[in-house]
Amino acid sequence: MKYMNKSMMLVAGGMLALASCTEYSDYNSAPEDGNPLANKTLMENISENAQLQNFATIVNNAGCADILNNARVFTLWAPLDGTYDATQFLNMDSANVMDKFIKQHLAEYSHQVVGTVNSRVATMNLKHHDFTNTTFDDVEIKDVNIPASNGIMHTLNGVVEYRPNLYEYLDIVEGCDSFADYIHQYDVYSIDKSKSVIGPMVNGQQTYKDTVWTKSNSVMKTILHADLANEDSTYTLLIPTNNAWKNAKTTMSPSYNYITDFYYVDLSKVSAELSTYKANDAGTIGKSDEKIKIVPGFQKDTLMNTHILRNLVYSNTNERNNPIVSGVVTETDTLFSTSSRKVTSIDNFIKNTVGEIEEMSNGYVRHLSDIGYYPWESYERVLSFTKPGRVYGVPSGTKAGEEVEVLQTKVTDETWGEEFDDGKLDFLKRWLMPNGSSYLKYFGTDATMISGSARAEMDFYIKNAMATKYRVYVVFVPETLKESTTPVTVKDCQWTFGLSTHKTDGTPTLGFYKKGATLDYTDGTFENTSYDANTGVVKKTALENEKIHVVDFDVEFPICYENTDASPILFVQNTAPTRNPTRYDRNLRIAGVFCVPYSALDYVKTLKYEK
Repeated sequence: MKYMNKSMMLVAGGMLALASCTEYSDYNSAPEDGNPLANKTLMENISENAQLQNFATIVNNAGCADILNNARVFTLWAPLDGTYDATQFLNMDSANVMDKFIKQHLAEYSHQVVGTVNSRVATMNLKHHDFTNTTFDDVEIKDVNIPASNGIMHTLNGVVEYRPNLYEYLDIVEGCDSFADYIHQYDVYSIDKSKSVIGPMVNGQQTYKDTVWTKSNSVMKTILHADLANEDSTYTLLIPTNNAWKNAKTTMSPSYNYITDFYYVDLSKVSAELSTYKANDAGTIGKSDEKIKIVPGFQKDTLMNTHILRNLVYSNTNERNNPIVSGVVTETDTLFSTSSRKVTSIDNFIKNTVGEIEEMSNGYVRHLSDIGYYPWESYERVLSFTKPGRVYGVPSGTKAGEEVEVLQTKVTDETWGEEFDDGKLDFLKRWLMPNGSSYLKYFGTDATMISGSARAEMDFYIKNAMATKYRVYVVFVPETLKESTTPVTVKDCQWTFGLSTHKTDGTPTLGFYKKGATLDYTDGTFENTSYDANTGVVKKTALENEKIHVVDFDVEFPICYENTDASPILFVQNTAPTRNPTRYDRNLRIAGVFCVPYSALDYVKTLKYEK
């Protein structure tokens, strides 16, 4: 589909603050000269110049002679006859001639070739061009500083090629309607009252004799975070072909298995240990007041489109993005999209580029036959949670659900457990202690404040979980790391886990907590990878409990929760026997819960992101 450009091109105007009145006068006045040409307008001079007859004819045919006869001060870069194909402009409609030819070579104010010239000039169609002593936008300048009563003229050995900006290009791009249509449906047109000429009031409504329209686009602002129409910016835009757009959504589709409506567990309504509930209680514990109501098709399509768009634009002013322009990629290169996404699938972008890179007035375009995003850099994101949604077994007088104190402790190489020995969990170290920090923060309970037989429990909302398989890592911190003047006696410890989620029909279910019997986890899968599958308990001796430990397991969620108020809940409990407090550590100290989608599992173990 093609789009008619509804915006009216504006005559660029404005004041330039310069150092002195003399400089300001030079910039805004035609030069005084004994040359008889200085007494004639630009239009008169080109009409009488034997080498500019094609230019004069094009201007007259378009009905634009009045512009070059105007008393305002202009600079004209006029292409000489025989250095370009004038026929294409003679056959062009007047609006396009004005925008793509006349205004392309015309700028307000006087831009003379005096001394060393190395500047960037905005012509009247708002395009920006490099201007030096010898060239204008890389086109050779033949004659300079030809005076006129309303400005100055330079002649060119050729025409300055008109290039649309990235946003204008969407009006003419071929084979990429899926992308262009989606962007354009969010165009908003409004009257620029400050630049429009006010007309009479009609039926109580203000009218305008000369209306100037402006156009904005909410997708560019809120998703792309890039103004593709801004001639002062420079981007590289990746445009998927229709097939690439369609195939990307087909690939994403299984992860967006939404259901229409369902109740969920609201932790603020849970007053006891989740682990005391049986599977058949799953529909009643902490039941939300209202159902989550979803229009699955709309929700799914909106989010898939959003995730496609977020990795399509890259600022060329960020030197980290050089590979997307140059095509020269090293193993550790990481792009940063304008929506602040880290993207490493650069080789895929280059491999899937159709045709040559196209240059626009404010950047470059690559057409992609396949988008090539890695899922974990697009829609199946790594989920990390360092803050529990609820803590059960907190000090007396503290409400269930309130946070316990965040503790901070210094970590050395010796404090990591044996799970970290082979380096495969180094990514957790980076996530827990970014930028080489030696301090690790975590949430912890205080067993001395837990009354009776209550067990410390932390419950984590697994927000934005997709309908996919995850490897879940829970990082536990030993009490010995806590900075304290009181000696700490290291004790045995043991933990167990549970999950509140849903079946494919939206029925709430509890799963994989072991207490004499296995609770139902129908429609999903769960696999223990680091603890006893028969008892569901992780046990550590006092010697082992002096280290940071990771418990990991696999979970596959049957439905998607992204962009909803609902989420699965992982509950972690200290199951140390209360009858023997001198032997068992009854605390919970958790530094984080990390859910890595299986699509990313091999990658995160060998993270190549630049630090």
